[in-house]
Amino acid sequence: MTTTGHRFAFSGFAALLLAPLLLAAPACGGDDGKGSDGTKNPGTIRFEKYSPQGAIASDGDDMLAFAAEDNDTKAAKICVMRNSEKKVLCLDAKTSTAKIRHIAAHAGKVAWMEYVDKKETKLFLWDTKEADAEIYKVSNIAATGTYKASVALNDLGVFWSDEGRILGKSYDGLTVEINSHIPEVYRVALRGNDLYALVPYDAPNGYIWHTDVSPIAEFKTSPDDYPGERWIERGLDAPMEIAFTEDGEVCWSDHDASISGFAIWCAPAGDSSQKHRLQADAMKRSLGDPWLASLGNRLFFISERGLSRVDTSKDSDGTNDGPITTSNGGCLLTHSVATLGDEVFWACSLDLRSTSADHAVLKSPDADSGGGGDSSTKPLCKSPYNGTYAGMFHYVVRNSNTGEAVKDRVINVEVTLSCLADVNGQTTLNVTHAKVDHDFFGCKNGCTPKTGSVAMLPDKLPVTAANPSKDGEGVMVLFPNGAVLGTSNQAGDLFISLNGDNLTNALDPHDKNSTWTASSTSGGDFEHDPWNERLETTQWNLIKR
Repeated sequence: MTTTGHRFAFSGFAALLLAPLLLAAPACGGDDGKGSDGTKNPGTIRFEKYSPQGAIASDGDDMLAFAAEDNDTKAAKICVMRNSEKKVLCLDAKTSTAKIRHIAAHAGKVAWMEYVDKKETKLFLWDTKEADAEIYKVSNIAATGTYKASVALNDLGVFWSDEGRILGKSYDGLTVEINSHIPEVYRVALRGNDLYALVPYDAPNGYIWHTDVSPIAEFKTSPDDYPGERWIERGLDAPMEIAFTEDGEVCWSDHDASISGFAIWCAPAGDSSQKHRLQADAMKRSLGDPWLASLGNRLFFISERGLSRVDTSKDSDGTNDGPITTSNGGCLLTHSVATLGDEVFWACSLDLRSTSADHAVLKSPDADSGGGGDSSTKPLCKSPYNGTYAGMFHYVVRNSNTGEAVKDRVINVEVTLSCLADVNGQTTLNVTHAKVDHDFFGCKNGCTPKTGSVAMLPDKLPVTAANPSKDGEGVMVLFPNGAVLGTSNQAGDLFISLNGDNLTNALDPHDKNSTWTASSTSGGDFEHDPWNERLETTQWNLIKR
């Protein structure tokens, strides 16, 4: 196992923005200066040897943990930045071919999921305060996808979900099945010894389950020792994120079709019947890593307008609630959010970003042009991908019982790509215009996609089985009506011609029946009845005009 570290010459996480191992110029548009209000503007944290890969977590005290990839070997890493010791420490992933997902941190300990394939996800725990920095395996989790497993830590141990089960392991080695009768758990979270599980099952019958995990300290091994309850009864649509405030409130996100996104709700931990909806920006759709974080009584989350903040201790008056960075701070793909000290951190494509938690709310948040759907189509960098592509996306609808094909069709898709940044062997492009000849997307005559519509494509061509695409590379278009069209973006799922003018699914993708996806934050299913039919999206291609 490889352990590597870098020391910083400045104290505090804010000083990371000035540390010598940063590249000279941030690619996502961040800066290290002061805003007109005297607070620090968003800054880019970049490393010479590693590229952050999305998932981040904070122990709330001294440490930020994040997934990364070695720029040379492409090996997956788990890294921590410690404020007190002023250094970054990274370990190799335990499974050489795995991708790291779902990170949790607490009191110097880090737990994470290593996604091996669709049938195996492994859970590991690392006590970063141990002198030998050893890593040890906690459990293998038989999950069919990373979205069905999550992890949380407290003083007693590590707790995780495995589809419809919740399990725990004390630090002295005792493993307990806490609940095995939940249909499906999206996320588990801990406030002290209180465990909350988000269950977006059979909407609108989703709910939040709660139990006290302290019996694990007394070597209690039966689920009967953990009598849980539905803290929020059935009636939720799709609860995805959860955070806790200083005043004792539990806050969560839930899908709301009226705003084509996720609204934020809060309730006192002791009385969930007093739940109330916050008058805040709509959260973006969750993609697997936490997009909601808290600091004191303030919540931070990714919205259509950027990184947004809302204060739960008072009604919104427009001075403290709203976006504090524009268009995700200049990011294209924004992943998880975490808070540490007086700063907010978020994953920005292949970088980490940070800004002061006290950053002033922006007066003109809609004026930014850093995200997808920008009205300007002029590329900011040279790329073989600049231009308009058109092609066909093939799908089959089958009867779930008989397997008979009841539909076998294609949709015609057109997208215009405009280069925004080229970093670490990967090009990120805005999708500035789109056209799809299907009513589901509301764009038959052409439209400007919403912010967040991007293509992330490799620089090295051609992209083949011998030179496979990386995890996260593909095309995603967010339509004004709430529909989403995206290509499968697991490693190896993308083929690209030598000159970049032909994009298509790989000949042997991870799932031959799911090479692209169509969904909607406004509700509704693309071309099939999920109760009686299954949708197979078997092929797609885009050819430059």
